[in-house]
Amino acid sequence: MKLVLGYLGLLGVAMSSNVGMELGFTEAMLESLKTAALPGVIKGIGNIQIPNQQGQIGKDWYEIKVEVYDIVLYGINFSVSDSAFLFSTPNKYILKIEGMYAKTDFKYHYSFPIGHGDGSGNIEISQTNCEVQMTISERNGKPVVTIDNSSVYVGKLDIKFNHSLIGDISNWITSLFNKKLKGDIENDMNKSIQGSLQKSIDESLSSISLYSKFDNYPIAIDYSLTSDPIVTDDYTEIQALGIFIDTNDPDYNPPVKAPVNLPGFESKGKQIQIMLTDYTLNTGLYAAYKIDIITYNITDQMIPSSSPVHLDTTSLDNVIPGMSAKYGKDKPCNLYCNANAQPSIQCFGSVGQGKGLIQGTIDLNCAVQVEGVNTVAIFQNSIQFNTTAIVKDWVLNYDLDDLEVESIKVVENTLNTNIDVKDLKLTLNFIIEAALPTIDKKLLKQGIPLPNSKHATYNDGTVSVMDGYLFIEADPEWHYN
Repeated sequence: MKLVLGYLGLLGVAMSSNVGMELGFTEAMLESLKTAALPGVIKGIGNIQIPNQQGQIGKDWYEIKVEVYDIVLYGINFSVSDSAFLFSTPNKYILKIEGMYAKTDFKYHYSFPIGHGDGSGNIEISQTNCEVQMTISERNGKPVVTIDNSSVYVGKLDIKFNHSLIGDISNWITSLFNKKLKGDIENDMNKSIQGSLQKSIDESLSSISLYSKFDNYPIAIDYSLTSDPIVTDDYTEIQALGIFIDTNDPDYNPPVKAPVNLPGFESKGKQIQIMLTDYTLNTGLYAAYKIDIITYNITDQMIPSSSPVHLDTTSLDNVIPGMSAKYGKDKPCNLYCNANAQPSIQCFGSVGQGKGLIQGTIDLNCAVQVEGVNTVAIFQNSIQFNTTAIVKDWVLNYDLDDLEVESIKVVENTLNTNIDVKDLKLTLNFIIEAALPTIDKKLLKQGIPLPNSKHATYNDGTVSVMDGYLFIEADPEWHYN
């Protein structure tokens, strides 16, 4: 219940302002989805039982009565290339299934004054089309596609009776039930297509991941929809929370700057496009700060052996005088740091031929500790970092390019010696630079999972840095039986 109330609170906040993420997909995506999924939808219809048909011609001595029964429609197929998904503003899709064909087996019984008989036959159905109108909406934060109406038009019935006697008057018999049979086939095909399609749509949408928890931490990212999707002439736009939350205390409004206004999507771009704002990224940093996991411990083992500066009493004695004298030379040390204020991050779009810049700041308390000994000194540091964003396996990852101390203040010095802040800053930056690969793996190892479906893989995902957001796009590869 607490999570539900938290979600409702966040949803109210999001709906009163801009959202953290927008996702768009193009007509080309629906076309690729059609090619991958629609054959399975049609195949999943299976056999269709058509109602029995009765009729008669003439009266008295030349009256002919016919009953056609066990009418089974099977082998429905269609032309994938001629079928199409169309966008219809403001929130509808039209699916046209063209070139449908199928077969029908049946049995029949006939009687007239001088005799009676039984037999079987078959029907070949062709030149048949289906049109389905659907509405996309939001319900409880999830996308919903509802079939509003659909219709099947059977263009041609080729009916054959497998009996010589009845074959002589088959045209008469065909005329008895052709029109009604055509209508029954259209109705039953329509119901079956609609049912199979809605079932497939519901299953596909339910497989979309809009909420992901992070391993080992009480943090989740919520991509719940905040409003009904908008269908334009050539793409569909979906607005989502795009917010990180503390799962132990989800009912809060992150003190994060509102997102920038986002532009429209590229109709000729890749099939799926995501605009992930600084707002989303900063809610992630805030959640991590809130639960106090922005910490790292740099040890001397992280420093390459070839480095001229080490995290030991000898190297640090140059900036914290008296360490070697009190604790001995070459004693390994730790630099333990944790955030003491809410971090922030900002995306800057490319200038000229540049690739854009993702820059952040974080204030840390860092304690210098001799291994096995209490803290020697504590500093307050303002650190700036730059990262590069990459998309791999539809997860947004970051490579930490650099991490630099911008300013430093000595808070505690148990040795009571004079610390040269300028030299300390240079030494700390050298140590951080040497340990950067290890820090990178610890802080950014999991990445940010993007909204995805179990039916798709995204092998060609790219990310571009824009002013105030990341533009992520890919062409999905669909997997349907």
